[in-house]
Amino acid sequence: STSDYLKIIKRNLLSIYYFDFRRQTGVFFILLLFLFIITKGVKELMRERWILIFLLFIMLLYLGYALILVHSRYTWINNLLMWILSVYFIQLIFRKKLLKYISVIAFVFIILLTVKRPVKEILFTSDSDFPILWIFNALKHPFDTMRIFYRQDVRLQKVITEIQGKNVLSGNVASLKERKMERDPYTYALRIAQETKCRYFGQVDDEISLRQQEDELKKMGINYFITWKNTVWGNATPAYINEEAGLRIYSLK
Repeated sequence: STSDYLKIIKRNLLSIYYFDFRRQTGVFFILLLFLFIITKGVKELMRERWILIFLLFIMLLYLGYALILVHSRYTWINNLLMWILSVYFIQLIFRKKLLKYISVIAFVFIILLTVKRPVKEILFTSDSDFPILWIFNALKHPFDTMRIFYRQDVRLQKVITEIQGKNVLSGNVASLKERKMERDPYTYALRIAQETKCRYFGQVDDEISLRQQEDELKKMGINYFITWKNTVWGNATPAYINEEAGLRIYSLK
């Protein structure tokens, strides 16, 4: 319906805001764009055709994905274009000698904004809010930080190796949807299926009844069913259990 589609567009616009503007390069770019127009005028902006092309491309890309689905892996090029434009604006706005030091500060600031997300995603596995002291200590001890935050990923790899050694999985695989996990359960289940050469058919909703879950799995022809957080599924006996990882695999053959 129209109302549902409008909700999708609203969610996509919020995603654009959180991905590219909230404490990101985008908000600094908007500020510099306004400063450029105020100090140099609209005519100067219109005279530089390449700037207009960049701005048009940025708007059209955001508009296009706002109508479908927004994710940072789709809009990353806009961040690059905004970074290029921001550097250009800094150079022109703070051209006077008295303002040169401001241009250096602004340039360093935009560099820090640009690298903030990838650094946090590499060290902490996500672009979540962390105390500045944590980030500072993580930069001082990057390998120790990654050893802590990637611990459960290492544990999953050990589980996969064990599953492969015992030949637990084969054929079609699905998993139970979980809403409160540190890592995405869909990604984890997909990784298990790929590593064991199985076909992954996605997640089954954990809010429907057991009978409905069984019917859905039967329709898809699922051979093995994965649950997380040591979830007991009906009266079935697990073919594999790893309590440390919270993983259970049920055979439906």
